[in-house]
Amino acid sequence: MPLTTPEIISGAALLLAILSALWQRFGVILDIKKDQASMALNFQKDLSECRVLCVGNLSTTKDNVLTRISNEVNNLYEQLGKTSVQLVLADTRITKQEMKMDLFWGAVQETVKDMIKQPIHFRKDDLLDKFPNLKYEEMFELKTTLQIEKTEMLLNVKSLSSAKKTYLLALALMLAGIDSRLIDMEDKC
Repeated sequence: MPLTTPEIISGAALLLAILSALWQRFGVILDIKKDQASMALNFQKDLSECRVLCVGNLSTTKDNVLTRISNEVNNLYEQLGKTSVQLVLADTRITKQEMKMDLFWGAVQETVKDMIKQPIHFRKDDLLDKFPNLKYEEMFELKTTLQIEKTEMLLNVKSLSSAKKTYLLALALMLAGIDSRLIDMEDKC
């Protein structure tokens, strides 16, 4: 089934947001590990120089090195704090987007289900009546049934009446809702 432009854009935006959040999260961790390795190497180098050049001033040099390490650790904590704030903001935006989608689907779900029902399709109507409280297999069965209907209608889309085009739109909305539920179900597995 070909994806529509809004579905592609929505999916790409969600994927981009998730990848961005992951990149930020793991990028900071990698930077911290690099900085720790660099600090350890610098500390070893400074300590060796102190032993060779100034055994008498070892205490002073050690204090300087520890101060530098302390400053580096503080800088890393600052970076981590900034990244944490960015992650919280991203999480908030994602949560808001999920709420908006839930509100939209809640507003149109019953109307769309009623538009799709047909008295001669008992199994489809039964599944629509149970939606969204379907098992995974039932959800997938409903999706397959609706996709077949949609595909058949798309073959003659130019000759469809206005009512049939409205029905086609209802199918597309219902399939989007089913896909959303299937993704949620797969995430829980």
